[in-house]
Amino acid sequence: METKVNIYSKVSLSLEDNNCLILLYLPLIGSEPVILYEFLNALLDKQTLTSKTYTIDELLTLLGWKLKKFTDSRSRLEAIGLLETYADRNNNYKLFIKSPLTYKNFIKDCTFGIYLKSKISEPLFNKIAQNAMLPNVSIKDDTNISKHFEEVFTFVLDETECIDGNFRGRKPSRGANISTDGFDLDLFISKIDSNYMRDGLTAELEKKFTATQYTYGLTMEQMINLYNESVTNDGVFKIDTFVKKAINTFNYLNDNHKLKFEEKDKSNDVIDIFASKSAHELLLELSGDETFVSLNINKVRKIYETLDYEPGIINFMIMKVYKDKRSIPSLNYFVKISETWKENGIYSVEDAYKYTTTGEYPLNNNKRINPKYNTNNKGYDIEDWQKDALNDIWKEENFNG
Repeated sequence: METKVNIYSKVSLSLEDNNCLILLYLPLIGSEPVILYEFLNALLDKQTLTSKTYTIDELLTLLGWKLKKFTDSRSRLEAIGLLETYADRNNNYKLFIKSPLTYKNFIKDCTFGIYLKSKISEPLFNKIAQNAMLPNVSIKDDTNISKHFEEVFTFVLDETECIDGNFRGRKPSRGANISTDGFDLDLFISKIDSNYMRDGLTAELEKKFTATQYTYGLTMEQMINLYNESVTNDGVFKIDTFVKKAINTFNYLNDNHKLKFEEKDKSNDVIDIFASKSAHELLLELSGDETFVSLNINKVRKIYETLDYEPGIINFMIMKVYKDKRSIPSLNYFVKISETWKENGIYSVEDAYKYTTTGEYPLNNNKRINPKYNTNNKGYDIEDWQKDALNDIWKEENFNG
């Protein structure tokens, strides 16, 4: 079954949005994610702001891309807060496009602003920031004569119910999609007096606390101290003061070194990718053939359900078997492989990656070489599990035939 994709948004991109996308986001995420973002927007019906249903293959054909480029670009858009992706149980996707941050919000964001400055240099950053600035208009000696609402309108009681629903309208990006796994927000909240927050603990404040801790690498104790120091004499917590103090603390602790953001080392990307790939993505990337995927997807699902391994390890197992046999054999074949892998100490995605790329088992740190990699062997001496699995396949095929 082909993976289907539907795209949704709540607002059409403005010229200002496109300028922000090109000048601010592109230096951080690269041109390909920006192309994908503009491409997804182009597929929207301008009245309903929803797309027709497309298959992954159709999108790849229109883009002229391979699946890996599409997946990598989609991941960057998700991480930067411009896209949210949801998958149903049939592995069909719903993509929700988010509007870019405004110039002001992007540049003042405690993650994005610093990341961009470290990426393009401070002088160029300041030059870009100037593009967003308007001339100051002095009203110091003027009087505001604007009318208040109640001076123009009167309130009339109307029993008509308020209309609720999924309205069009701007819902900007929330900023970087930062995981909260490394920071115990609940513990932090329990250690501070939230009565100082004028509007209570809002989702926006939670995000700023998490982003500030992540950006500057602050400890729990430092976060609590900074919070207490950011409460005014009138008993009001100021988030702007909190962020400024966080920057000062970082500069002090790091000998005034400028903060830099760098992309993750890509040496472990293959492990991360295989640990998170869906069955459809894996089979399509291995074979490049949707028909092959359709014929084998249910077989792979049974493999996931049966083997006592996490999906990432099973993905490496499937990859190795496919590269050896150019097919997806029976479930029994994979059961036998999993038994041998466990006997030889393969219990993590890293173990599976090492074995499938080097032929080395991790057990007791001894290098047990798979016969396939042993150049001293004359001929191909298959292991016991391979013999048993081949016998099982032979029995199945003759029984079914």
